Amino acid sequence: LILPTSSFTLMAFLRSNARLASGLSILALALLLLGFLPRRLRMRSAGSDDPMHFEALALSQKYPDRRLAEAKSPLTWILVKDQAGFGPRYAHAAIINLEQHIFIIGGATGEPGQGSYLNDVWMSEDQGKSWKAIVPRSPRFSPRRGHAVVTDPRGIVFFVLGGFCGKHCLANDYWSSETGSVWRDLGKAPWSARHGLAAVMTSTGWLIVLGGHDGKTYLSDIWKIHDPAQASASSVWMAGSAGPAEWNPRYGHAAVITEEDEIVLLGGFYADKDTGHVQCFNDVWKSFDMGRSWQLLVEHAPWRGRYQHTAQINNLGHIFVTGGLSVDLERLGDVWRSTNGGAAWQVVTPHAAWAARFEHASVVDQNNTIYVFGGISTGSDAFLDVWRSEQTCADSVKCSGDTPVCRDGTQENFAGSPTPVCVGVCDRRIFDDCAQKEACVVQSNEPHCIDPCIHQECGASKVCEVAPRDEEFHGEQLSTAKAYCLSCNDAKTKMQCGLLRQCRWSTGAEACLMRCAVLKTSSRCGGQDHCAWDDGECAES
Repeated sequence: LILPTSSFTLMAFLRSNARLASGLSILALALLLLGFLPRRLRMRSAGSDDPMHFEALALSQKYPDRRLAEAKSPLTWILVKDQAGFGPRYAHAAIINLEQHIFIIGGATGEPGQGSYLNDVWMSEDQGKSWKAIVPRSPRFSPRRGHAVVTDPRGIVFFVLGGFCGKHCLANDYWSSETGSVWRDLGKAPWSARHGLAAVMTSTGWLIVLGGHDGKTYLSDIWKIHDPAQASASSVWMAGSAGPAEWNPRYGHAAVITEEDEIVLLGGFYADKDTGHVQCFNDVWKSFDMGRSWQLLVEHAPWRGRYQHTAQINNLGHIFVTGGLSVDLERLGDVWRSTNGGAAWQVVTPHAAWAARFEHASVVDQNNTIYVFGGISTGSDAFLDVWRSEQTCADSVKCSGDTPVCRDGTQENFAGSPTPVCVGVCDRRIFDDCAQKEACVVQSNEPHCIDPCIHQECGASKVCEVAPRDEEFHGEQLSTAKAYCLSCNDAKTKMQCGLLRQCRWSTGAEACLMRCAVLKTSSRCGGQDHCAWDDGECAES
């Protein structure tokens, strides 16, 4: 039952639902007539518990684009491609393999109820900048949305599981491929056909499926199979737990797995038409035994309850929750991070540069960069963009010692850096005002240009010279000017002598001699036959 919001349709609705009308208060009627009934109440009053019903509600309502001017946050976002070749799509899946090739697999496109489901595969070999469609060389899975995709522990073979394939059509088949062009049909699983499921792969080769919706019921069951790519007699599905998991049945949730093979389950959606209860979860659960038992880490995380979001875990073990849809049909554009396995959370992007969305896909690469692909906001607003994350200096980066300055990809001369770097005060990327034969030194935490010979001690018969930066010196390409000592006598011609700033050519002696003025002590001055110490200075004799 969906309550109308216009006065015209409301009156028609009440005439055909007299019993409901008699039970409504005058205030409620007034709110309905004025269209002020809160969206949450309208949603909770819905008479369907099918998750697709609620997504259709969201897609049918134009939601304001809440992209804000992104302030400096710990994680910022860079547009990689505004119109990727894979086209507008949502409810698709994405994986990244060992070679760091990104694959976009299946999904939906077009207006809800009027569009189509997809079984195409697209690949990018350059971090999402360009895409090519993979030409199939074998039969592959049927068009679908809301499926799950995982890779094997080596990142070579990937699997497609379940999904929604049309009206009254749900899938429980599973397929494998290494390239996206040749697919192997691994048959049908014993678990009920479903969509909105989550799946993870352990380091020991156990593929684990968690929950979802089977067209009638929200699920909290766990299923697992070992080394499914081998399809051997021992590769059979089995229940992962003695019964339903400790967490509530749900759909559109997300799950990640740690290096220690701990499964972390996050968020999701549940509705009960009999009670009118509708809930988006913001809980965090963890299993230490491949799903046999579960521990509630956080009942209510600081991020809003959501579903159709994504979750990723990077090489540092940091877990990220990205975007999604709330119980109020609000499209979310925030990103949250946990650095301790899901127990505590910090918002790292309050308002992303990308439009708030749900039913998008994401991956994280070996450099800990997160990529977001496509998704949807309304039925006419599916995305075909690619974004990548960049950690910024706002992420409590500690720089000290010889490299006390933090710089990130948002700053000049550091564009493209996925993580912040600590640099010195005199790093030429932030201070480049010195001449070629000057050196930069730090004084009172500020950069200053000096003659490097000031700090160079040379023997009595030698003078200090400076090798300019950006030139080769004794087989080394110099990044800064370098002082060195030499003897004027080493220059055998007037031309060679003229290149030495502390030497002069003596026509009478036909030799390159040290300039007396550079000798600052009486002992060094007295060591040169053509110099004499006079009144605190060394002068030509």
